[in-house]
Parts: sequence; C-alpha cells; structure tokens
Amino acid sequence: MLSIFNNTPHCGAYLTKENEQDFDRMLTLIQDLVEERKKLFTELEVDNFESARSVKRLPLVLVLIDNYSGMTATKKGDSLSYTLADMVKESAAYGVKFLITANRLGDLNSRMKRAVGDRICLYQADKYGYTDVLGVKPGYTPPEIPGRGLCLQQGRALEYQCAQFRTMLNRKDQLQQMKEEMRALAERSDRTV
Repeated sequence: MLSIFNNTPHCGAYLTKENEQDFDRMLTLIQDLVEERKKLFTELEVDNFESARSVKRLPLVLVLIDNYSGMTATKKGDSLSYTLADMVKESAAYGVKFLITANRLGDLNSRMKRAVGDRICLYQADKYGYTDVLGVKPGYTPPEIPGRGLCLQQGRALEYQCAQFRTMLNRKDQLQQMKEEMRALAERSDRTV
C-alpha cells in the first residue's frame, strides 16, 4: 500500500525485500543527514531541532517502516535492527523521526523497544496489553471502536482515534482513489518547482 507514495515529490525511497540491497544506502543517507545537522546545530549554537528551526528553515524527515518484523526477516534484518535502534534513539533531536508499525510488541527487539519514545496502541485484547505496549498502566481500557486505542505522550496514556481513508469505498477503490490523489499531488508539485 505504501508504494503509492513512491512517486510523490517528497518521498526519498520506497524499499521492500525485493530491493533490500538499498537499505544500506538509506541508512547511510540518514546517518549523513544527522551528521550534517550536528555540524549545523553547532554553527547555530543550538542543541535540538526545534531550536534550530527557530533560526533556520529545516524540514522534518520522517522515515516510515511498515511491518518491522517483515524488515527484520530479510537477510540483513538482524544488523538492520540494531543500527535502526541506534538511529531512532539519536536522530530525533536532529529532526529525523521514525514511524514504525508492528503487529505485536514482541516483533521489536529490546533495543528498539527502549529507543522508541511516543507510542500508539490500537485494540488490545485486555488492559494488560496496553500496559505492555505503552509501558505505563492506563487508567482505563478504551471502547472497542475501530481505530480507537491509547497513545503514550509525555509518560501519560491518552485516548487516541485514527481515521481511515474513504471508508465508504471498498479496499480496491480506496487504493485507486489514493493513487489518483498521490498522482495529482506529484503533478502539482512538478508545476510549482
């Protein structure tokens, strides 16, 4: 499903197990960006992304990893998981944030679990599942409503609701509509450059 973003103007790469040889290039690109920003922050005399943005216009970089266990099941999976955990921990201060999805908490190794800060947890079978994922005991269990869950913000469990794209359409039509919108976004961007 994420492949529809591949040709949008701000997508750096769409990687799958078919092109896993490019994972190393992606990691190097991210590491180089963090190193550049470290130097820039020193020049600007700031120590975090928010302070740097108050002085200079800088984009936030979002790295999306959908299905973490699928990525770690590749040939380079083990080494990738350790490198990524270190990156997740270090890069946020420099405006490089990671959004990682997993079906189960057990899909993440302990190093990655420690590196991940903010967390969103959709439906869990019982209140203990929320405690395991969030790392804090929530005051209640959210109702069983599609898209409802809890998120961890500044050490507190807060109720969370996510939305789906065009729910009145079937899955195939949703994907087609999304592709059309991404294509239009890419065309608009091409005209403005």
